[in-house]
Order: sequence, then structure tokens, then C-alpha cells
Amino acid sequence: MKVASEAQKFTITLGRASGTAGDRSTNKSSGGSMDGMPFSSYDCDNDLLSGNCAASYGGAWWFNSCYNVFLNGPRTHDYYEGVLPSSTLNSSILMITRL
Repeated sequence: MKVASEAQKFTITLGRASGTAGDRSTNKSSGGSMDGMPFSSYDCDNDLLSGNCAASYGGAWWFNSCYNVFLNGPRTHDYYEGVLPSSTLNSSILMITRL
């Protein structure tokens, strides 16, 4: 994983995932890959939709099409049904270090 500079809008570049959970974060065919997306917040809309995903759904993220791969997003949307029930995740922390 690599996060670009502020001048490049903190664009994220992801490597390949492994495991059995699937990988919606880099899967271009899922329609919502966050790979290659700039960071969006309520006051800096960088997603691909006409609206502002961060303002609409609360939080900030490397949005593509709002809900796809929105780790801290609401758990009531169809994308999460049967995949990530609200009872399985209470919080998350994303920690990045400079190399």
C-alpha cells in the first residue's frame, strides 16, 4: 500500500490482497475499487460520483462509488448484507507509517 503526497490528494495505490475474504478494494470489476483513488472528505470531494460521498455518508475515505469498501461506513447498506454484519465490527484503526 502506498499513499501519495498532499499535492497528489493522498491517492492510494494498493498491492494484491490474499486470504479468503475476497478483495473489493482492488477489484475493478466490483465497480468500486479504491485503488488509485484520491482521498475524499466532506470539504474535498474527490470521488467519481456527482455527489459527495464523504458528506452524504459521514467520514472520509478513498471513495470511488461511496459504499464499496467504506470500512467505517454505515452497516445497513446492501453491500454489507451477509458480508460484514454490524455485530462483527465495533471500530477500526488505519495506521500508516512513513518508510
